[in-house]
Amino acid sequence: MERTRIIEMDQLELAVASLLQEDIVAMPTETVYGLAGDATSDRACHRIFTIKGRAMDNPLISHFAHYDQIEGYAPVIPSLAKDLFDAFTPGPLTLVLPASRHISPIATAGLPTFAVRIPLHPVAQELIRRFDRPVVAPSANLSGRYSSTSAAMVYDQLAGRIPLIIDGGTSSNGLESTVVLVQERSVTILRYGTITPAMMAQVIGSSRLQVAESLRIARESAQHDANQVVLSPGMKYAHYQPRVPLQLFRTVEDLHQTICDNNVMILILGDAPLPKPDAHYKRVLRYDTPTVYAQKLYESFALADALGVGQLFAYYDTHLGEALSDRLLRAAAYRFLS
Repeated sequence: MERTRIIEMDQLELAVASLLQEDIVAMPTETVYGLAGDATSDRACHRIFTIKGRAMDNPLISHFAHYDQIEGYAPVIPSLAKDLFDAFTPGPLTLVLPASRHISPIATAGLPTFAVRIPLHPVAQELIRRFDRPVVAPSANLSGRYSSTSAAMVYDQLAGRIPLIIDGGTSSNGLESTVVLVQERSVTILRYGTITPAMMAQVIGSSRLQVAESLRIARESAQHDANQVVLSPGMKYAHYQPRVPLQLFRTVEDLHQTICDNNVMILILGDAPLPKPDAHYKRVLRYDTPTVYAQKLYESFALADALGVGQLFAYYDTHLGEALSDRLLRAAAYRFLS
């Protein structure tokens, strides 16, 4: 088992040295923490799949320090992609473009496309700048589990598997980036994030923006498409899951006939009264807004696991926004209280 160290932001030279040795380090981003490795190295990319226990058909996102660096790796950048880069990057937007021969085919999962992002977090940008080549950086967690939004959360899941975790504080967004497939005349949303369809429509026009069928099905009917092709991270049916069994509820009344004991945690929006006073339950976490709910979601999952509660219940509604709704559905494997 490898010894894992948490290092500070002023020790980036240690992380760069590890990347040069084709090793893997955890780095902070504004979305969630990522497992960074050399995007041009088959060995480094393969190590990430092994560390996470990730299916090899699930492609990795290549992270760049700035747009000029992307131009050296992307053979074709459609004009719509340039418009989105200008509007939303650096930031939590990933664009799927025609594949680059310079990026490891392991990172692209053999697809004729590759995913690119420019993170906003200054530590991630500085690490990539010093390394002087792109890094793949999927979420720093075990495959299928919730993402990490702090160095401590990374350590809890991956201690002994990686040498270094860069402590860059708590991720400000709390959810993974929006992912879009960009073609010459259209943009297809593959994963929801904090860059919303409405925001992108303002830049490229709503007529050029569409939603992947699997996301539309989940959004409209809370069901999943078992036959989907994985073009992007985060499209798996069951994903972002805590160890504690999670079920979703739409109204407080759904809980009345369900909770049999007090060894439960409840995630809820606002001050709606529960079947019994908050103090009756192991923990009740109330969020004032959907934005705070999203920022704290994975941290809440980690707390539920740490407390060893018997059951986790989370409030769900499509009005929470596309990204948070999507993460809750997949984290619960589409299980609702009936």
